[in-house]
Formats: sequence, C-alpha cells, structure tokens
Amino acid sequence: MGCSAEGTTNVRHQAWPALATTLAFGVSACNAPAGDADQGSPRSAERPAAVTASGPAKIGATLFLQCRACHTIGDGDANGIGPNLHNVFGAKAASHAGYDYSKGLKSSGMIWSRANLDAFLQAPSAKVPGTKMTFQGIVDDKQRAAVIDYLASVQTERP
Repeated sequence: MGCSAEGTTNVRHQAWPALATTLAFGVSACNAPAGDADQGSPRSAERPAAVTASGPAKIGATLFLQCRACHTIGDGDANGIGPNLHNVFGAKAASHAGYDYSKGLKSSGMIWSRANLDAFLQAPSAKVPGTKMTFQGIVDDKQRAAVIDYLASVQTERP
C-alpha cells in the first residue's frame, strides 16, 4: 500500500474513499460480538477503535485501514512492520518499546503533535529523511486531519 506505479497516484487517491468505505463495512461485520464462545479472549472486552471513534475520528478510523498493513493500534498489540500507534499522539517520536526505529526518527527529538503528525503523514521522507516508512503520504488535507483525529482518539491516559 505504500508503493505505487509511476503515474497511478491520482487514480489511487481518487479510488481510495470508495475502497475504504467498502472495507469498513466488511471489517465491521468481523467485529460483531461472537457470543459466549469468545468470552475468554483478552480482546473480547475491548471494542475495536474503529467502532468506538465518532465524528471526524470515525472517518479517520476508516482511512486508517490502509495503515493497518504495517501498524497495529490496540493497547498492548505487538508491533507490525511499523510500530504500534496506540498512544502515539503527544508522545516522543521513536519511543514505542520494542521497535527498531530509523536513525533519523530517533534523532529527530520530535513530539507527535498535530503539526508534526500532519507534516509527517503528508510526506514521511520529507519530514524525516531516512525514515523506514515507505508510505508516500496522505495528500488530501481533510483525510490527513481525520487520521490525526483518529490517532488522538486512540489514547490511554498517561501517568
């Protein structure tokens, strides 16, 4: 999802909202309660973040589906190809335990504020040269803002 053939970027961005909506309906069907069979699962008590988000964050949750190719978002979920993004909003960049971040991100000293997330998600390699994130970025300002709203909504209070 972070790769595209030369000249296909515009088509990909135009088709994405319809694809994201279709995927959201499919994923929501998977999130339905499983009944007594799932009661022992540690995940059974937590509602998926995409279901509990509202307003712009709900739109961001749908758009975040593309990010799930590399990132996890649930509290305590293991890192994927990229780090888990639970509690990323307001955190120091490159601070999630157990993930091997790029030298550029480690030395950036950034805090994941709305402004820094916006710049990074618009063009990751421009904001942090040498980043491991190969995703080209979210060009649309409103979609990028919705993803940031979603990331801000998926927080656990910090001590």
